[in-house]
Amino acid sequence: MSEEGVKSARRVFEVLELFAKERRELTVIEVAETLGFPQSSTSALMRTMAALGYLHYDTRQRSYQPSARLPLITSWIGQHLFRQGRILRLMEDLSRATGETIILGIENGLNVRYIHVIEATGPIRLHDIAGRLRPFATSAVGLALLSTFDDATIGRLIRRINSEKGRGENLVKLPDLMARVNEGRSRGYVVSNGGIVPGGGAVAMVLPDLVNDHPLAIAIASIEANVTQFQEHWFDLMKDAIKDNLTDARPFTDPLD
Repeated sequence: MSEEGVKSARRVFEVLELFAKERRELTVIEVAETLGFPQSSTSALMRTMAALGYLHYDTRQRSYQPSARLPLITSWIGQHLFRQGRILRLMEDLSRATGETIILGIENGLNVRYIHVIEATGPIRLHDIAGRLRPFATSAVGLALLSTFDDATIGRLIRRINSEKGRGENLVKLPDLMARVNEGRSRGYVVSNGGIVPGGGAVAMVLPDLVNDHPLAIAIASIEANVTQFQEHWFDLMKDAIKDNLTDARPFTDPLD
């Protein structure tokens, strides 16, 4: 490895160690000034770390913090992070109950990040890779997370997303999006068919647990026919899994009760 490559690798760990020390969100300027790095290269480094899923970028505060993906990629050090962790146990319960793809996602800047995926065990599989970015407006996980934002925040986010789209790309229509978000708020879960994978879809809902003060969403993904047929049953399974595994988390409120 070149000297420049060694320096870049060292800076990645110095940034992570600074977060461990400060235990709060940090801006590019704070990191650059504390570590004595050039601001331009610090900004580029942290954008890359966020793009790879290791940092979470808060567009409202213009700050970064380590993502929930970090403890997951080192979970081989202690298998309890997978087998005894509450949320991962919940995902395993849903996988056994449905045989479908189970996805855990979180907000990541102008997109959502899949931070953990359990692949389907049945003959029909939708492959989604942990760490992948998905759009807010067309993914079930994104729509579920949007339902936790107030309307003004959603409006600002969508305007920002639309402003960064290239020529010829379809813009997100805010009235249509809000109709889907409000429907999800009223029934407690959202459905997205064909938004990511043609012929595929997912049912998603927000979990009562937070990671670094950010909501998580869980989704069951399958082919469109299964999503349409089983959406209410899967919602019941997700509620039961939450009650079984997250009993000491923030109380779950069923809007249909």
